[in-house]
Amino acid sequence: MRLNVGLGFAIIVLAFPILESVGIYQVWQAIGVWTLVWLALAILLGWGLMLHVQKGWALQILGALQSGTSPWHALTAVGLRFFAGLLFVIPGPVSDAIGGVLLLASFVFPAPASRSRASGSGMGGDRAMDPGVIDGEWRRVDDPALAHDFTPNREPPDSVK
Repeated sequence: MRLNVGLGFAIIVLAFPILESVGIYQVWQAIGVWTLVWLALAILLGWGLMLHVQKGWALQILGALQSGTSPWHALTAVGLRFFAGLLFVIPGPVSDAIGGVLLLASFVFPAPASRSRASGSGMGGDRAMDPGVIDGEWRRVDDPALAHDFTPNREPPDSVK
């Protein structure tokens, strides 16, 4: 018998609070009143993590773009951290465990190797890493008024004044 995806999702969503309640009960049996301290600290951690991500996501993406790495890694890390914070706010050991794994994953996964536009142009070397190089295009426009030979003892022509 084939299970409908929507029904499977509904079962998971409805079973999650029951699983969290059973988990909180089991932790209470193990450590007692310290369970309340743990739940309060987890909520504060999640809230602080979400506020930190909310304030700094644009700077992380800008930093990735300026360093020449892929912005998708920064987006993935920011998304994982925000979702981990959301899971920490939900009280219970299951959501905290999943949130902890996601938080660690946001720091552990390495950034994918990327080639910058300057190094892929066939010019050799990675010019994007040199802070003295400005990458861009230019074209020369000659101004006939500036083509005169000026000497310190001579007045410029009337067209330049």
